[in-house]
Amino acid sequence: MFLFETIRILDGEFFNLDQHQLRMNRSRQILFNDNKEISLQSSLDNIEYPQIGLFKCKIIYNENGINSITFEKYIKRNIKKLMLVSGGSIDYSHKYLDRSAIDLLCKDNQEGDVIIIKDGLITDSSFSNLAFYDGKKWVTPRKPLLKGTQANRLISLGILKEIDIQPSDLESYRSIKLINAM
Repeated sequence: MFLFETIRILDGEFFNLDQHQLRMNRSRQILFNDNKEISLQSSLDNIEYPQIGLFKCKIIYNENGINSITFEKYIKRNIKKLMLVSGGSIDYSHKYLDRSAIDLLCKDNQEGDVIIIKDGLITDSSFSNLAFYDGKKWVTPRKPLLKGTQANRLISLGILKEIDIQPSDLESYRSIKLINAM
């Protein structure tokens, strides 16, 4: 089983590395019963990486440690529409490299993305956590499929508040943002 982290790198600076580190080591402990921490900073210090521009750093790992680190110029997705879909019993509690279950949910919406509903509640989009604005405050689903590093940071700063959001609540929001590491 392989997992991955996607880290924003802008002009040679890695963002939110501590949150990625936490999630990676937590996943390794839960899934592989491995308490040995891997230092992302040390791993990144030992390789060449882009110094100019916005890039996506993808780190693939498993129970044996880091398997690969790659960099790709970041191109923002152009989302034209969001579609509500039932996630059924989908489990994406860790950032698994195998995203086939999530990809299957997106098959009917090639122009956009999906908002996944599980147990009657809004969770995530296929590649981002969600934030909703009601005109006064920003909120995010209390039970996302995967707690993202950027969402975690915004929650800890008090910018986002976690609440249960049902599909029928969507009409009460003025704006929606897709938030991820990028």
